[in-house]
Amino acid sequence: MAKKKVDQPVQKRSKANPGPAFVWVPGFLRAHWLALIILAALAMIPYWQSLDYQYVLDDQIVISKNDYTKKGLSGIWDILRTESMAGYFGEQKDLVAGARYRPLSIVTFAVEYSLMPDNPRIGHLGNILFYMLTCLLLYRILVLLFPLAPDRQWWWSVPLVAGVMYVLHPVHTEVVANIKGRDEIMTFLGALGSVWFTLKYLSDKKNLWLILSGISFFLALLSKENAITFLAIIPAVLWFFTAARKDDYIRTLAPVLGAAVLYLVIRYNVIGYFLSSGKEITDLMNNPFVEMRLDEKLATIMYTLGLYLKLLIYPHPLTHDYYPYAIPIMNW
Repeated sequence: MAKKKVDQPVQKRSKANPGPAFVWVPGFLRAHWLALIILAALAMIPYWQSLDYQYVLDDQIVISKNDYTKKGLSGIWDILRTESMAGYFGEQKDLVAGARYRPLSIVTFAVEYSLMPDNPRIGHLGNILFYMLTCLLLYRILVLLFPLAPDRQWWWSVPLVAGVMYVLHPVHTEVVANIKGRDEIMTFLGALGSVWFTLKYLSDKKNLWLILSGISFFLALLSKENAITFLAIIPAVLWFFTAARKDDYIRTLAPVLGAAVLYLVIRYNVIGYFLSSGKEITDLMNNPFVEMRLDEKLATIMYTLGLYLKLLIYPHPLTHDYYPYAIPIMNW
């Protein structure tokens, strides 16, 4: 693959330089086709063996023992209008703090179930494909943010090195190999889509990209609530990597904020509350902080966050099971 400078560094705008907030240069596929093939292969080959895996762990909650999923296409409306564990328990039981409203991945499971009932192979294949798309979109965005310098080989560029590290990172194993983990994949895919559409809007100011950004972010939220963190990440991307002005921030944040509000309203109407039902959760398996003092709870949370950061850098040891007390109760 030839060395090509596909995306030029952004120059800050001024009265003398009233150009676009972000420069979008065409020719990505022509310049990066080999890198895309490499990343796609790396995303698929390690996980191809998972096609022979069965339903495990939480798969029964969202697929194999979920009555709504097993209805196939006719169960989609039930999935959309109920708490995400209702199809398994038969009703909303509020067994976990904040309940769950993550219907989008379960909708995909229902579609797959209608095509191949009780066949985990199609679910594993779906996870591999969604993961591959996520990795490719991440690379595309990194190429936009870190354009290839004229004196830098493509195979030693920030986008490709970071992309390969992301694709092969061991902490992603459970998310891809466990079908239920699709909610995590789809959340990141939708959030990345919102970033991509935002950058596209900054390059040509077409309102279509704002609409698509909001839709993509809404789908990310329907996959899992933690997509809401991108309400901070998107402005950070604009601040560090673009020449966006105040009005650009307002216009690009409006659709994602609107999507977040819409999601929270729907979630409230489905579940009946925002963060707490008022019901005390005393089951240790669903509330690992049972009987902890406040200082112990805060210390354990901070230790866990530090452990997550450590696993990003040095992913060992790993486990599929962090039920109490894999992480012990901590003190200051």
